[in-house]
Amino acid sequence: MNLDERYTLVETKTGGLMLDLVSGALLELNESGKAIWQLALAGHTEEAIAAALVTRHALELETARKHVRDTLRTSPAGAMSQRPCFSSPSSAVKHDAESKRGRHSQSTEPSRATSAAVCRSATTA
Repeated sequence: MNLDERYTLVETKTGGLMLDLVSGALLELNESGKAIWQLALAGHTEEAIAAALVTRHALELETARKHVRDTLRTSPAGAMSQRPCFSSPSSAVKHDAESKRGRHSQSTEPSRATSAAVCRSATTA
């Protein structure tokens, strides 16, 4: 499966959001990450992407290569552990202690005296 068949990238004001169409994972990208992934999804090699970073940002080639390598190794599926709100419940939660449902009490009675302003609206007959 090609990268462009698995991932889709949407630009945002601060970078981009990349969705893994297979796992449903979502990764938020900064501007640099967005630029790297745009080139990768367009079919450019890591070396070509690094060369583009050198030109755009006046980076050393080896630094650009490292940025490209690190960015492309961080896929939305790999970033799931950084975004627990998008993942399924962990096994620790499934094996947690028994629920305390039914063992607590709750009242709607106020714990102290309360007051509220009374406002009457004009009514028409």
